[in-house]
Amino acid sequence: MWAAAAVLAIPVLAIAWYLFSPLFLDKEVNEEFPFAATAELPAGSCVLRLENLDVTNGPDLHVYISPVASPEGRDEVSAPGSETVGRLKGNIGNQNYEVPADYEIPADGSVVIYCKRFHVLFSIATLSPTA
Repeated sequence: MWAAAAVLAIPVLAIAWYLFSPLFLDKEVNEEFPFAATAELPAGSCVLRLENLDVTNGPDLHVYISPVASPEGRDEVSAPGSETVGRLKGNIGNQNYEVPADYEIPADGSVVIYCKRFHVLFSIATLSPTA
């Protein structure tokens, strides 16, 4: 009797895992951080600054610059013209990220905090240049 129940439980658990697993989600967590800006520094280098950041912590979070103003999924996060500037250093506070010198920052782009492991957008901010 227990063997029959165990045999029946295995496929039921496998189907439940498939249906409820976070591995198959492609949704935005929908948090916004108030400010993301770029600043040109001497010698042509550029820094991306995130100010007053307060987002939910998560696994494998990375900071992207996207040419899409409000990306809605992983295809738009990794669209041509996107750039990864590094792993998220922390989920609270101000942070600086060096932007590669050869990368042209999009005028109407955005900064995205994205979970690579589960392909989930955690936060989006509009880019604003600083003088």
